[in-house]
Amino acid sequence: LLLNDLGTMNSECGNYDIAMRNLEEALKIGKKLDNFNDLGTIYANFGLVKMKLGLLEEAKKFCKEGWRIGRKLDNRDSIE
Repeated sequence: LLLNDLGTMNSECGNYDIAMRNLEEALKIGKKLDNFNDLGTIYANFGLVKMKLGLLEEAKKFCKEGWRIGRKLDNRDSIE
């Protein structure tokens, strides 16, 4: 969760390279955890960073996966 927050913060500050590294590491760790409720949120945040970078197809994939996981785990933040 801390890596997700750091990634989000860095994205808001325009530090997209750092944000991507933070979120990549958060995904790597989160995928190893069973039923990690915030995994969808990390995917969605990664998608938002990719969208800010103009990588729209990649952004769409990440956001869709975040939505799918959010629905599966009933996580409102991920779904929104």
